[in-house]
Amino acid sequence: MNLQIAFDCLELSKALEVADIVKDYCDFMEVGTPLIKSEGMKAVTAFKRKFPDKIIVADTKIADAGKTESNLAFDAGADVVTVMSCAGEQTKLKVFETAKEKNKKIMIDLLGASDTIMAGTCEENETADYLCFHKSTDTYGVATSIDEYARLKKAVKKPIVVAGRITLESIELILKLKPHTVIIGGAVTRSDNPKESARYFYELIKSVVQ
Repeated sequence: MNLQIAFDCLELSKALEVADIVKDYCDFMEVGTPLIKSEGMKAVTAFKRKFPDKIIVADTKIADAGKTESNLAFDAGADVVTVMSCAGEQTKLKVFETAKEKNKKIMIDLLGASDTIMAGTCEENETADYLCFHKSTDTYGVATSIDEYARLKKAVKKPIVVAGRITLESIELILKLKPHTVIIGGAVTRSDNPKESARYFYELIKSVVQ
């Protein structure tokens, strides 16, 4: 099981500062959507240059212009890009072709899908390397959707990444279902002690027997 830390702040310098503090306690580093919108693809480049041994996820949430947007992220240094499940099939195909050409990967974000299980099942035979079971941080996150996650896991074989307002209070409930990767943002990056928070989540995740 892996820990992906999402850096969603708006300032690149702050994101890099926190990332340097927690670098020993994560597997994937996510350049979050707010950071990309605020700082542009230079944020992705800066993360890859500073942390060349980490898997860098660009949370691009691609919904259109698949080739153009994925090229921007991959050329900037991303190892993985995110694509919305609602994107058209041709958009996903363009991202897939670009990823294959560059030996990169795709994460399909199921956020907002009217039927998460159906959406995940449709992606099962498509282009995704990972499926992201993602519930909005503007609501309750994933903690109230555990049953839905369990049904998705039974329905698909692809690796599932879990995201959405994961906290100290909800993490153990989520780990019982053994996702491929857990994405944690504010519970680490906005913590009073990011290093210790990252260490806690990382060691807890690594203690789970798959």
